[in-house]
Amino acid sequence: MNNASAKRRPSLLERISGPKAAPLSTLVKKGEAAAMRVQEGFGDFLGQRIRELTDARLRLAGAPSWEKFYAVVMDLRGSAAMAGRTSLVAVCHSLETLIKEHVRDARSAAVAGSHIDALLLLSSPRQTDDQGADRLIGELEQAVARLPRKTAS
Repeated sequence: MNNASAKRRPSLLERISGPKAAPLSTLVKKGEAAAMRVQEGFGDFLGQRIRELTDARLRLAGAPSWEKFYAVVMDLRGSAAMAGRTSLVAVCHSLETLIKEHVRDARSAAVAGSHIDALLLLSSPRQTDDQGADRLIGELEQAVARLPRKTAS
């Protein structure tokens, strides 16, 4: 038996079947506890990622900077999804579209800055209501749509 298969975690079916079966309710409680830990620690993580994006925003002139910026956006997007922060996910998705599909120039950097401002606003304790967040996200998406698209290489 190789080392990879020796360390394989049992599937959910294996965990609830057989002589060593754990009750499904116990597994659900463990999952809920893990989700709570993610949500409790998300605020610190969010603050750190927004600081990184804010610092990186000033260096978006170079191609490597955009790639690092993109990596932070993707990290934040996945974590926001796990924490159930849909408005943050939507802003990150819009920013991802900007980075992947549009020309990376001074205008794009300015629109990226608007996305970071939106992340700051939506992450604050006095965040805007859902309707305001939806309107803000729609305006960001419109700004991205007005940027020139990359040409096929």
